[in-house]
Amino acid sequence: MCLTWKLFKLIVFSVCVACFSWQSSKFFKLYFAYPTATSIDLTFPSVLKFPAITFCNTNPVKRQKFCAEYPYLCQKPNNLTNFCGNHPYFCKENVSNLV
Repeated sequence: MCLTWKLFKLIVFSVCVACFSWQSSKFFKLYFAYPTATSIDLTFPSVLKFPAITFCNTNPVKRQKFCAEYPYLCQKPNNLTNFCGNHPYFCKENVSNLV
């Protein structure tokens, strides 16, 4: 009885492996039958519209510390009246602390 059961399990396992191999080979033949073509076109504009780079407000780096270390990356708006009219969120308090 024990030998018969082991033989039965071996036959079932062999049939399962054979079916898996057959299905896998059919799938891979179908998969590789379709050609794949990829086309990538990179363009870099010579002039970037403002704001080309935007800093996130949730950045853990403090603005004062950043501007003290990299002053060439920080600048004040040219026209504070125009800037505050367009962006009132930044002008709620003292506008002298704008970079």
